[in-house]
Amino acid sequence: MKRRLLASILTLVMLLSLLPTAVLASDEPPTQGTPTEVSQEAQNGDQQQQETKEISSVGGELTTGSYVLNADVELQTDLTVPEGAVVTLDLNGHTLKGTGNDSVIVVNGNGVLTVKDSSGNNSGKITGGIGHPNEEYGNDGGAISIESGGKCTLEGGTLTGNHCDDYNYNAGGVYAKGTAEFYMTGGVITGNTANRQGGGVFGGGSSTIMISGGEISNNTAQFGGGVCYNGKMTMTGGTIKNNTAQYSGDFNGAFWPNIMGGGIKVNSKTPLEFFGGEVSGNKAISSNGITALGAGIYGGNIKVKGDVKVCDNKRDDVAENIYLDGSAMLEIVGNLGNSAQLPVTRATQTGRVTSSNDFSFDGIITADDSELTLETRNGDLYFTKTVDPDKSDLHHAGGRGYSGV
Repeated sequence: MKRRLLASILTLVMLLSLLPTAVLASDEPPTQGTPTEVSQEAQNGDQQQQETKEISSVGGELTTGSYVLNADVELQTDLTVPEGAVVTLDLNGHTLKGTGNDSVIVVNGNGVLTVKDSSGNNSGKITGGIGHPNEEYGNDGGAISIESGGKCTLEGGTLTGNHCDDYNYNAGGVYAKGTAEFYMTGGVITGNTANRQGGGVFGGGSSTIMISGGEISNNTAQFGGGVCYNGKMTMTGGTIKNNTAQYSGDFNGAFWPNIMGGGIKVNSKTPLEFFGGEVSGNKAISSNGITALGAGIYGGNIKVKGDVKVCDNKRDDVAENIYLDGSAMLEIVGNLGNSAQLPVTRATQTGRVTSSNDFSFDGIITADDSELTLETRNGDLYFTKTVDPDKSDLHHAGGRGYSGV
């Protein structure tokens, strides 16, 4: 009996050993959250942490990857993002101080830099830059110089205490050269200076500047205390406030004969796209026999829509918010928000102010000069002025005492 039982067991074992192993394997892959997958995720996280590199005082060229400041750092060699590298820099609440010989960071062509600050309160700083030498004129980009083809995004942190103050130096904070692109989604650019253009930001050539958040404040230059651009600029959010356009001085007999744009100076034929945000509290200060112009925005054509606000900007002690030069106009390309404010000064004082495209602007677009009369003709706004007949040449010629277009 025992022999029969043992023989049966041996037979069954032999039969099972002949079956294909695939029959005994599960046809379904491991489900999410299995010990194997969790272990792999943990390994990936550890690997990412290991890949974050610490910025040291040695400085120099950065390779593709993520970098962090774990303490305040004073660089021996300013930082460079080389061509083709993609770099993320976390200021982490600490200060990165440049050598005082160049831009603190230069982003070369096709390089990409993202600056953020995990402190959450923009306490991380980039400071101490004097700009990158430009083959055409002086230094540009005290904190960050983006060479043609490069890209930079400011998500957080503060660029402050950078100064491009020698003759024909531009962009105390950020310079975008040629076809470079600068995106500002957060952070602060404050307390920077430039001799000529763009105390906070200057976009040269055919560069792109896009501002959707953050603050540009308390910067100074002779043209565009906050921002000056030659290429293209779009603003959909953020604040440009308390910047100043003022005389930069005489350098061995050389000086700039104009003072323009406390908040924004439009150098380009491409219209400023102003679709959100605020430009307020900026100043343009006349001095040395030069009359300043355009405390808020000095511009050519400006496209507007949304909840845009320009307010409390002054040339000397006079309200001058949006200064439209020549035949420039405000082109309304979408509905204006109920809180929008767009006070205007025209270089010619009177004339056409808007290209409305049938969008309403009542009570939103006004005149800085309270003596001007606002008239709507064929859906567009015009500024006119009534002249006192006793003081007008028209009076002596039998005119009606009215001027305007």
